[in-house]
Amino acid sequence: YYFRTDVYDLLNFAKLCEIDIKQTNNKLVVSTKNKNIPDNMVYTLSDCQSEVMTFITLAIVNNIKLTILVKNLDVLQNILYPELKILQKIGVNLILGNNKIIVPKQRQLSGTNITITHKGIQSDHQPFIALLLSFANGESVIKETVWRSRFAYVPELNKLGYSIKKYSNKIIITPRKHNRLQNNVILNATDTRAAAILCIAAVKSGASVTIKNAEHLTRGYDGFIENLIKLGAKLTK
Repeated sequence: YYFRTDVYDLLNFAKLCEIDIKQTNNKLVVSTKNKNIPDNMVYTLSDCQSEVMTFITLAIVNNIKLTILVKNLDVLQNILYPELKILQKIGVNLILGNNKIIVPKQRQLSGTNITITHKGIQSDHQPFIALLLSFANGESVIKETVWRSRFAYVPELNKLGYSIKKYSNKIIITPRKHNRLQNNVILNATDTRAAAILCIAAVKSGASVTIKNAEHLTRGYDGFIENLIKLGAKLTK
């Protein structure tokens, strides 16, 4: 089963609609009886864990201190437990409390080996970890067992001077060399998280970069480009 934040949101919404759902350890039983669903409902979603991971990565890569306000830190910590453990392992020191996540300026990150599984780090978040490990002090390996097409961002990052080699369902990440890039680099975003990390990497590069298919950002984020501009990034869309 896959009980992440988005699934809990859907279940809670269904219950508000008076849909009968019984949950056990490994299955859901949903009643198909018709219910009287209200015409007008107001519902607040819980915190988006992928957006939180995006802005944690943004802050670390660009070496800025960032405070992220969330609605329910306890829920978020539970959902992102595997990610938070890995971040801690590679040297990311977050400060958590009072529904805030403070990302201080980070010291040197450490390389590590990771396997992405259904019950560990979300496959959606694998690109963010890969980008961070590109700034570590040693070689890292990420093995993907959930969605093997997730590595479509790899050749695009390499256009920005990163050193990532793909072998079947794993990548080997060598710490990035800070070479000066030529302007007018053109990148292709294949999905929402790829678009996000390419945008972060482009901001970090200092070069003139064009990202195609950036409409993925609109689909997956609310005001992502506008938020980056507020943080000082020079972007146009």
